[in-house]
Amino acid sequence: MGGTGDEVMSYDIVYKRYSMEEKRALLMDMAIELDRDYGLAVGVGEFADMCMVVLYCESNLEPTTVSRDGTQFGINQLTVGTINHLGIPMGVENYDFSGQLRFFKKFLVATGRISDIRSTIDLHVLNFAPSVSFSRDSICGIGGNGLSALDMNRNLYIDREDFIIFQRKRCMGNKFIRVLLYRDWE
Repeated sequence: MGGTGDEVMSYDIVYKRYSMEEKRALLMDMAIELDRDYGLAVGVGEFADMCMVVLYCESNLEPTTVSRDGTQFGINQLTVGTINHLGIPMGVENYDFSGQLRFFKKFLVATGRISDIRSTIDLHVLNFAPSVSFSRDSICGIGGNGLSALDMNRNLYIDREDFIIFQRKRCMGNKFIRVLLYRDWE
């Protein structure tokens, strides 16, 4: 196993633009570290590709992304509660892609489920609801909590099928990401 989780993290706000290829290379580096320290269920390249797909779905891989309602920030759309829980500095959207990958990695490590991720859907469910079992079909009801836009199959629940539909729709417009998505489904 890797670090103890007691490390003090310091972040400098530096902003650099990265190409898709550079973002994938940074994700490969992160996947190599995660595999070494925690063990991945898939190869490091496949894991990096899965991260590209999910982060594209969440934010277009753009660090400055803030949700419409202003409650989620950055490449994996961290909530204020998660930011505070993990000790990540506020203003996530002011960090570049590389800086935010440190936060994403910290999030993944904190879930304790890195070695269970086997697909883009698993990773997307983990990012959306870290405590929900990957095998569970229904993740949550939409109720009055503003989640109706995520109910892609209109069954009044957020479920794995919603993530499948969302990923397919979201990734069709980007050839680079579309190739990675369909590679995961083969």
